Amino acid sequence: MLRKLFRFRTLAVLAVVCAVLFATSGLWLPISARYLTRVDGPPTPPADVVVALAGDMTGGRVMRAAELVREGAAPLALANGAAGMFGEEECRLAARFAWERGAERAEVEPFCFEADSTLEESQIVDAELKRRGFRRAFVVTSEFHTRRARYIFNRHTSGDVEYHFLASQTRGFDPDAWWRSRGGQKLLFLEYVKFAHSLLENAS
Repeated sequence: MLRKLFRFRTLAVLAVVCAVLFATSGLWLPISARYLTRVDGPPTPPADVVVALAGDMTGGRVMRAAELVREGAAPLALANGAAGMFGEEECRLAARFAWERGAERAEVEPFCFEADSTLEESQIVDAELKRRGFRRAFVVTSEFHTRRARYIFNRHTSGDVEYHFLASQTRGFDPDAWWRSRGGQKLLFLEYVKFAHSLLENAS
């Protein structure tokens, strides 16, 4: 009898919790996406360079980087990326994307390298910026990637370059309605998995 009563109370509590979560989903679901965004606010020029991180197939990152150069925030944007798109290098595809939409070739430069994680990318970028004598950089990445990118750059680079993180919008991703599309659900889930992996990497 006591066991049945305990089970009933447990199910009742779970039902109430589920009902509350469902009723308040319009609040906490957007928060779960916006937590991943951590930017530095409006850029304060000048910087030595703008870095558009790899991993964006929509062109948002490189176009935001090119826009910052046009606004005078820095004289140069680096479009990052490795091979992987039908034998093409993402860096060259991104730079070409910006050139075809009005950016000058001297303003957006492809920076090609092989890396399979943001951690590897941060270390390669840091070494390149140090080699060129750059000391201040604006890093542009998708809004949902800014918190993780900041975390990684702050912990895995030399400290010789000052990084400021800015967000670009991702076509097809709405932080206030991500759960309504399969693409949004997949993107948010994968980003949290990757963020958890980054935390574990740093702890090990």
